[in-house]
Amino acid sequence: EYIKTNTLIPLYELTEQFIMTESEDKVFQLLIKAIRNHTGADRISIMTYDEKKGVLRIKEAIGLDEDIVKTTE
Repeated sequence: EYIKTNTLIPLYELTEQFIMTESEDKVFQLLIKAIRNHTGADRISIMTYDEKKGVLRIKEAIGLDEDIVKTTE
């Protein structure tokens, strides 16, 4: 029960923040911070699929070199 509560409450709070957010970039920023807070990971990236080029691109990252973020495909 404790684990369930500690998982569901942050997800609920994050969902509320998503609903109030007006930009996709802000959603990714909130999500990556929540992942870091929940997992304690030092390096995290969120990637999206570019349908035109058929590649994944890093949309938001923590702990990665900026050059890697900009050039990863």
